[in-house]
Amino acid sequence: MFSVVFWAPSQKISSFLGGIVLTKPFKELDWLGKPENLQKKYPDLSRNVLVWQKQESLELFNKVGYAEREKDRCWDLPGKGNSYADCGKTKVKGCDNPEHENGKVLRRLYRHNCRRKACPVCFEGWAASEAERALIRLASYVVGNREVKGLISDLKKGFERRPKRVFHEALVVRLENIIKEGRKDRSHSQRPIHVVLSPPQHLDWHRRGVYEARRKKAYVIAKKSGLYGSSMIPHPYRLRCRNCKATIPDYVKQCVKCGSFEFEWFFSPHFHCVGFGWIHGTGEGYREHGWVVKNLGIRKSVYWTFQYLLSHAGVSKFHTVTWFGSLAYNKLRYVPVLGSVRELCPECGSVLRPMKWCLVDRPPPELIYSRDPYKNDSWEDPSEWRCF
Repeated sequence: MFSVVFWAPSQKISSFLGGIVLTKPFKELDWLGKPENLQKKYPDLSRNVLVWQKQESLELFNKVGYAEREKDRCWDLPGKGNSYADCGKTKVKGCDNPEHENGKVLRRLYRHNCRRKACPVCFEGWAASEAERALIRLASYVVGNREVKGLISDLKKGFERRPKRVFHEALVVRLENIIKEGRKDRSHSQRPIHVVLSPPQHLDWHRRGVYEARRKKAYVIAKKSGLYGSSMIPHPYRLRCRNCKATIPDYVKQCVKCGSFEFEWFFSPHFHCVGFGWIHGTGEGYREHGWVVKNLGIRKSVYWTFQYLLSHAGVSKFHTVTWFGSLAYNKLRYVPVLGSVRELCPECGSVLRPMKWCLVDRPPPELIYSRDPYKNDSWEDPSEWRCF
């Protein structure tokens, strides 16, 4: 799960990134130009949007197992299933067109990701994909589906000769900017906010009909509290300290009471909402229905909020992300679909295909995948690597 570092292509793509003109080649200029000037121009952008970095807080969830007495067969956490044999493995694709000027073949390394929420290796890829879809839906509500569809189409054409990851990073930044810029001429309630709804903890979530009734009630309470359009993500568990049993807040990696680093999950059902609205009357609402509604504030990065929430959401036979209010499926009927993203050879424009090692007298070299998407490209001897 990595955040945004963009490497500049050799052509201008100012219309895709909100007027930022890129004219220098990749090694001479970062994707977003000069970061210090960009931060002055866009003060609302968080560091997670400007710099792609590994989210260390998510590593915590990989280290925490179940408290066995709390394990529920109806609810699971992402990454608790089985992986495929090639999940996370470094693979090769490329182009062996003999018309390349240098007479060599292009080899591009990538890591296989099955994008299943149950896969312990690839569930972060599933979370990234869901977060991207959520951004597309929010942006479609703000500026309309035609503009978002056109943006996706333009980005696909502009980045088809670049690594696929560069396209996704550019799309995330542009959608974040659309959501922020689109609210300038609207009311204060147009800012994306993060809200937590906690029902009375004795309520049952174990049966299908009961959970669906709880979720419908959560929709009603969220609307009464001021959310008029939002997503909803169920979280059946919370973290607590294994020693003192204190509840661990989000983004915290050490118990604030005893200082322990050993945590466990315990059953504590609640819902997370990310959407539009202005929360009010939570005290009166609690006395009426017993649900705790907590506003965690405006989101600087909607994408990373979804990434974090989905990394430890409840997964089961129910949909993990649902929408209600102005963003519901019957209200916002048409939302652009991202679809497949082509990768073309940067020199000849041919579609990249799977590639394999051809020599039989020695094994292939070690494949070292880099976080820098452009360092995974290399030109190789055509007698050693061929497409199939």
